[in-house]
Amino acid sequence: MEPPSRPAPHRQDRPDRPSQWNRDRDYREFHNRWNRDQWRRDWDRRHRSDWWRHDQRFRSWNGVRIGFYFAPGYGYYSVPRTYWNRQYYVGQYLPDVFWRYQVNDWRTYGLGYPPPGTRWVYVDNAIYLIDDYDGYIIEVVRDAWRW
Repeated sequence: MEPPSRPAPHRQDRPDRPSQWNRDRDYREFHNRWNRDQWRRDWDRRHRSDWWRHDQRFRSWNGVRIGFYFAPGYGYYSVPRTYWNRQYYVGQYLPDVFWRYQVNDWRTYGLGYPPPGTRWVYVDNAIYLIDDYDGYIIEVVRDAWRW
């Protein structure tokens, strides 16, 4: 008798997760009520592109550093070489090394309240809305601030 076969892992860096665990997941409802550009229209027009320079959370920013990202309120943090200067897109999985840099002041960026089970996180100067369980990317806001 042949031993039962395990399903192939969904991602190489998460071998403990079965491959089809999220096949019934449907974020269409979220996308239907989320207007991707709404945050841009609601943005306070008085802000210039360098609004962040006067924000205390950016006080430790001292220019771009190779191999590091900056997250307001967290400071600089090192990024593993395999993830440096990489962009992620809706439908992909964000590596868990970035999950800890949570955006707590989402209104500052004109973002909506994260639905239950999700969070906004900083990655370089982009902000991602991810699923808390596995890092599934639901929404991306690029160029959240300009250098």
